Amino acid sequence: MEKKMKNPKCFPGKAVTVFCMMMAIVLIPSPIKADNQLIPGNEGTSDPAPMVEGNKVYLYCTVDAIGNGDLSIYDITCYSTEDLYHWKYEGVVLTENDIPWAAKKGNLWAPHCIKLGGKFHLYFPANDGRTFRIGHAVADSPTGPFVPDRNYMAGCGSDAIDPFVLLDTADGGTGKAYIGWDIVGRTPNQVYLKELNSTYSDAIGNSYDITQGLGSSTRYKEGIWIIKQNNLWYCILADWTGAVESITYSTSTSLFGPYTKRGTILNENTNSATIHAGVVHFLGKWVIFYHTGGNEFGGTINTGTKRVTGAEYFDFNKSGNPWTIPQLQKTCRGVGVPFSYDTIQIDRHSPSGISGARVSVVGGGEPRGWMVSNISNDGYVRYNEVDFSTTDKSSGNIMARVASVSSGGSIEVRVGSRTGTLLGTVQVPSTGGLTKWQTVTAPVTQEGLRVDGINDLFCVFKTTAPNQYNVNWVSIGKQQSTGASRKAWNTVKAPFELVRSDIGGALQVRIPGTGEPYRLAVFNMNGQRVINPVSVAGGNIFTLLSGKGDIPSGKYVLLIKGKSGSFQVPFVY
Repeated sequence: MEKKMKNPKCFPGKAVTVFCMMMAIVLIPSPIKADNQLIPGNEGTSDPAPMVEGNKVYLYCTVDAIGNGDLSIYDITCYSTEDLYHWKYEGVVLTENDIPWAAKKGNLWAPHCIKLGGKFHLYFPANDGRTFRIGHAVADSPTGPFVPDRNYMAGCGSDAIDPFVLLDTADGGTGKAYIGWDIVGRTPNQVYLKELNSTYSDAIGNSYDITQGLGSSTRYKEGIWIIKQNNLWYCILADWTGAVESITYSTSTSLFGPYTKRGTILNENTNSATIHAGVVHFLGKWVIFYHTGGNEFGGTINTGTKRVTGAEYFDFNKSGNPWTIPQLQKTCRGVGVPFSYDTIQIDRHSPSGISGARVSVVGGGEPRGWMVSNISNDGYVRYNEVDFSTTDKSSGNIMARVASVSSGGSIEVRVGSRTGTLLGTVQVPSTGGLTKWQTVTAPVTQEGLRVDGINDLFCVFKTTAPNQYNVNWVSIGKQQSTGASRKAWNTVKAPFELVRSDIGGALQVRIPGTGEPYRLAVFNMNGQRVINPVSVAGGNIFTLLSGKGDIPSGKYVLLIKGKSGSFQVPFVY
């Protein structure tokens, strides 16, 4: 068992089998890949609540224990990532049995975690036998163990669910912590905001109904999340505007409202009545997390499929006042950049990203995510943003997992475009059917050996007849050894100069020379990349960091690659 898993109890009745199966699944020591179902597997990852701490995102989720139409939740789990693509299971951080005042009825719902006063505070709704209350637990680490208070929080009242906590420090804020929650069972729902006491364990003072005045178009509200941008508060919540929930947002000049409804961020789920958003800014991008009814397996929560987390990038449209959030399209992969040596599945496809093929879910009882099917000759699919910067291509092949009814097909693997640099051509043999999978390989071309950085990857399909083969994933090369990587970092002393600006704390790098191209990336002291590679020509000054929270404070290394060698520049930010 994972050491962070506290009180790994199995619960009576029908939950025993489900809970024990979940523990067996999540403890498999294989790397977790993303396919929006962000975290594959059938353990369930509903009500996602992200938190940035250091160079990681910690994601707190509930686990649907579904059986015979029963949606019960006994556990809060945690996952972590440094790149939004590779996720680590951190274990169960709180169970319903841990909570002294909870009724142990499978009613442990949507959590929220935040660092306050040097400690990590976990807020959650649970049923006390009569009604839902907001609970509080505290830990020294984001992964627990979390110790819940003996009693539920004072000041939040009854029928309270979906807590959200913020520390008002942005743009001359009060420095106070506030908790938001909604009242379940009311139509329209009411969402309240209240100050937290000095120990962050109880709500005090006035209650503010921040959804007052939003109007009849906002019928039902839960899963509140508030951020501040451009001196404006953005209230993001689940809005029951049709048969199921969508994610909408409203704005206000005051944290306490009144708020004005602005628009929809994500439309309703097709396979889950609820959606529940969480938002963070990480590695220079805004990310919104949400849950669906289980993309990888199909179906809905009403038919026994657990809800799972997806994620999308978004940004503010800064051309007007107020800044707006464009409506997003849900994608297959969602967020994060895979390494070329990962097993890469169908990506953020759009009508322009796939042609002469379609996206399907791998069947045959194999929970392996997405595949490309219904392939025609000269069809293709584009995999957005694949990282080749740490790939050893000289000693690694191209691999593809395929299933075919006949031999004679092939896959051209290219970068940049359908006709871009050819990495290699994989021949597709007959595997005995479209669900009979086999991994095949091909050598990397001489041109392919020179590919570096982040590139779009294209698979171009060749076949004598339609629907002759399916493709589950592709993979290029293997990871560079630690020794090789470190050797490359230390080849030459760096002639580069870092320039600090007094305005906003920006950090620039002066690139010598007269046009030679360089690739720049930033790594922390553990060797993990925190800023993706960018191309800069010699003779320029490049703004490496804006000074607006690009990366956490700490020690870093700027890695610069050029024709004349590889250079490293250590710095403190």
